[in-house]
Amino acid sequence: MKKKKIILIDLGSNNIFSIYNALSLFSSVTVIKEYDKKIQKCDFDILVIPGVGSFQSAMSILESRNLIKLIKDSFYLNKKILGICLGFQLFFTKSYEFGINKGLNLINGEIVSFREKANFITNIGWSKLSFDNFSDSYFKNLLDKKFFYHIHSYFLETDLNNISLTYTSKNDFTFTSSVLYKNIMGLQFHPEKSGKNGLNFLNSYINYDA
Repeated sequence: MKKKKIILIDLGSNNIFSIYNALSLFSSVTVIKEYDKKIQKCDFDILVIPGVGSFQSAMSILESRNLIKLIKDSFYLNKKILGICLGFQLFFTKSYEFGINKGLNLINGEIVSFREKANFITNIGWSKLSFDNFSDSYFKNLLDKKFFYHIHSYFLETDLNNISLTYTSKNDFTFTSSVLYKNIMGLQFHPEKSGKNGLNFLNSYINYDA
């Protein structure tokens, strides 16, 4: 099977090596820090947006490096886009982390804090995923009732319930932990830090053609 070509955005605020190493097991990966016109002509298959850090800082970096154009062009050209943790949150309308900050607005939704909505501040550690919608999804056997590593203090609120692929619960509070919307897939958890389950997911996602 021919390896898929992946563009991996380096926001400078995350450990790029863990996700790079995981993706490189299954595909050809090119890391970029800014938009280059050569990328527009590059025949890549998947764009990956990881991220650890603040929403505001990440959006500022994307804007200053003209990477918002790359992301939106990829979306409209129907390239597969994978967002991980903060990268997942950036897809939505806005975030309330350190004030109100506009997101990419590719999907309608808001990023809000556990502190305001639940009886805890941060979700850290291994949590089990569960399906609700998409019961016949290609990804069900890869994610449903499997444990993945989470570390985040903010989560997604959206009225678009049909985009939520999996849910996670902590202290009886349930939130969306992954979404599937057109050519976008967003993961609140870290597959690259989730052992065999994470690697199985990445391999299947990379080679999946909707």
